[in-house]
Amino acid sequence: MADEDGFARFQRVISTFSKSYIDPALKSKREMGVVLDRPTDSAFSSVFDGFIEIANALDALKLCETLIVIAPPRSRVIKHDEYIKFLVGAYLQEMYILEQRLSTYATRMSRLYKNPQIDRNFKQLIEKSLEGIVSIRGEHVHAKRYSDDELDMLSTLTLISQFDSTYTEHVQDQYKLTKLEWGKKIKTNNSETRKIVNYYFDILYPIMTTNDQIALPRVGKSAKT
Repeated sequence: MADEDGFARFQRVISTFSKSYIDPALKSKREMGVVLDRPTDSAFSSVFDGFIEIANALDALKLCETLIVIAPPRSRVIKHDEYIKFLVGAYLQEMYILEQRLSTYATRMSRLYKNPQIDRNFKQLIEKSLEGIVSIRGEHVHAKRYSDDELDMLSTLTLISQFDSTYTEHVQDQYKLTKLEWGKKIKTNNSETRKIVNYYFDILYPIMTTNDQIALPRVGKSAKT
């Protein structure tokens, strides 16, 4: 379809293929009580499960983009500074997870389709394109939660406001500013990440499909490892 990007096209094709692949197994189990054991089952699991993991990571990044700009839950036990720091940390973690899943999928498909160039090309693409965001997460995750000037100022004002109510307005202003800044960052990063993922699947597509359909190699069960 003309308006499909690389990820959407691959998602459509793999969804259609998965239905056609799973339907006979469901029918066999329902009508005869027998689970089909096909020589392509291991390959199907590698192709389908790996894609779903990537899709779930992209969904999580989009959720972070949505939550960062809307009002936090109305609860006295949830402080604004803690809420937005949690979302920023979750976003960085999900970006790291996406990077790992893209890399793993490239390795598996490289082995499955006996095309070592997939792994080499994609690891270079992923590492160079996502290294800035992923490295931020890597530098902070083992020591302390990620922070920056806006987040630090929000935490400072929040602490002061607990003992001086005149600072409540300052907290609200700083929270809005921090939310605006991180909302822009995450939206921009997600847009660029989508471009990378589109390119990723644009390259995978002709290797893994024939006539707009997923083509599974006939392999043994060891192919998934």
